Amino acid sequence: MFQKIKTIWHNFSIPIKKNSMKTRISTVLPAGILLILFSISCEDIENLTTGDVREKIEGYWDVSEDCTSCKSTFDAFNVYISPHPDDSTMVLIDNFSQLGWEVSARAKISGRNLFINSDKLEGGWTVIGSGTISSNFKEIKWNYSMDDGSGLADQYVATYTRQ
Repeated sequence: MFQKIKTIWHNFSIPIKKNSMKTRISTVLPAGILLILFSISCEDIENLTTGDVREKIEGYWDVSEDCTSCKSTFDAFNVYISPHPDDSTMVLIDNFSQLGWEVSARAKISGRNLFINSDKLEGGWTVIGSGTISSNFKEIKWNYSMDDGSGLADQYVATYTRQ
């Protein structure tokens, strides 16, 4: 293994006079490039693996919501996201779709994705949809459908922005 690394390492440098500036650059430059690449590629993985995603998205969010299949206009309101008390893979979203602070949708977390799988909310609403959390945990983009019990679901897009 060490021999392979040594061979790869030496392939980056150009054989030039031993103590010249070019020799030092050809040795330091590949090390610097590798260091930069490793630090960039590990950043997103570190964000996902350190800490509980539920804790990173807990709190109040500003919401801009648009019903793409109905005649309603754009709405702006707030929600509160909190860890589900009984399930470590889920969060509760209070005031989901501005249905009231006593109404909470349940979303399952997988990496930076959120899934609402046919959640039956108070008032007879059924919600199905998904969202994606930005890499800096400051925005969530949602697509979901909501049925008020009539059997006709309206389609929504929403953006949650960290307050």
